[in-house]
Amino acid sequence: KLNIDLELGVAQEAIQTFSSTVFSSGRDIPRSEEEIYKMMENFLATTPNISGIVAGFEDEIFPKYADRRGFGPLVRNQNDSLVRYQVGDIRDFRKTKEWYSIPIETGKAGWSSPFFSEEGDIIISYSVPLFDRDHEIVGVVACDLSISHLQKVIELIKPYPTSMVMIMQEDLTFVIHPEKGYAMHRTLPIFLRERGVPVDQEIIEALREGKTGKAVLDAEKNPTFLYYDVIEKAGYRLLIESPSDDVYQSLNSVSSTMKTIGFGGLSALILTLIIMLYDNKKRERRSTERSMRILRHSAEVDGLTDIFNRSTGEKMISELMSKNLPGVLAILDCDKFKLV
Repeated sequence: KLNIDLELGVAQEAIQTFSSTVFSSGRDIPRSEEEIYKMMENFLATTPNISGIVAGFEDEIFPKYADRRGFGPLVRNQNDSLVRYQVGDIRDFRKTKEWYSIPIETGKAGWSSPFFSEEGDIIISYSVPLFDRDHEIVGVVACDLSISHLQKVIELIKPYPTSMVMIMQEDLTFVIHPEKGYAMHRTLPIFLRERGVPVDQEIIEALREGKTGKAVLDAEKNPTFLYYDVIEKAGYRLLIESPSDDVYQSLNSVSSTMKTIGFGGLSALILTLIIMLYDNKKRERRSTERSMRILRHSAEVDGLTDIFNRSTGEKMISELMSKNLPGVLAILDCDKFKLV
């Protein structure tokens, strides 16, 4: 669960940092299409786990796109190449696309429901509203996270080789399932009925309510042990099912270990495992912090000159002015700078 929350958290912080730095409140939205596309490409170059970034601006922001009812730049990471697209009718997205409609209607950031991309991948998006100088919403920017990437992450949390790890929406529709065809097409109750397993309504209700707990499924015939929890970042439900044979075998191994090394030796082993887990979390945290430093540097600094870009300069000036601090603004006009 922590690994999944970490992945979602990195995506959230990355797109929030991008939006606050590049499209910060108190400055104008960049009017150059090329400038926006370049910013989006720089973002993806520093966040390899994110599969795409998209923005939506209605036609009053980019009047030249009035006939298309808005400007929607999209950049995707496809086979290690960044590919540019232009998504369609932005105004219609108020009704058809959650990644756009939720921030527009609520003024808040949030995760969309899973959806299929044009390539057939299941995608979830985290969207952030963009505000102008008057704190009016003028658009949305969102990052896409591929479910196939999260499937690799959940392999790390399987307690036993034959355990099944499943992730579901609030209505218990599968988002991730070992049988890929079940994702977006089956709910947990239907899945259990197809297996001939009695549906325990207490477990179903606990999952729907986002509770954490343990249970035994089909205790009389072929018992399996369940662990369920809620993934807090996106509100998804996590369910891990482990066959009883694996659990009992693990318990027998612990019992044999205690007999062999004694209680003192087992205590030392447990302490060692705790230290290893702690060190692993520290490494993950350092890796995340390093990624965020790289992302912030890319968003704040001009790639050619390695000096602060315009948006960062305006943000720094605004912060100083808000504190009523004295200062001097010097402007250096370099003729034919591009030739240099």
